[in-house]
Amino acid sequence: MYHFEETKNNVAQCLAPLVEKLKNDLDIVAIYLFGSFAAGMQTPLSDIDLAIILDHNLPPSRYFKKKLDLLAIVTSLLKTDAVDLVILNQAPLALSYQVLGKGRLVYEKKGGKTQRIGFQVKTFDQYFDFKPVERILHEGLIKRIKEGRFGGG
Repeated sequence: MYHFEETKNNVAQCLAPLVEKLKNDLDIVAIYLFGSFAAGMQTPLSDIDLAIILDHNLPPSRYFKKKLDLLAIVTSLLKTDAVDLVILNQAPLALSYQVLGKGRLVYEKKGGKTQRIGFQVKTFDQYFDFKPVERILHEGLIKRIKEGRFGGG
């Protein structure tokens, strides 16, 4: 793994040529910066977290290949392999919610706003529908831990 501090210290400047390159990819609806760099809390060990919404017309069977292709472009342009690239269309619900809620939108395809907002609304709806179930499961887990019934003990 290689890190280039000039990239990590100036990630905002480095995103401009990346967006310029990726905006020609018609499969990309939106790109988000999330994690420590989006929050302005990066450390020397931080990676660059990027999340991408792919066009709903792209078959899910092509997501993995698309992710590999995008990762090659991103690591080359940012001059670091300390990159975490997430395809939001297939990401866990909690991660998608965090990215869309706290991440920074750095690119949106021309004419892609409706699709991006639709994806966001669907994600938020699913997240808030699942939140009560998650709370019940979490409370049950805490109870089992307190009773010593977690982990086969």
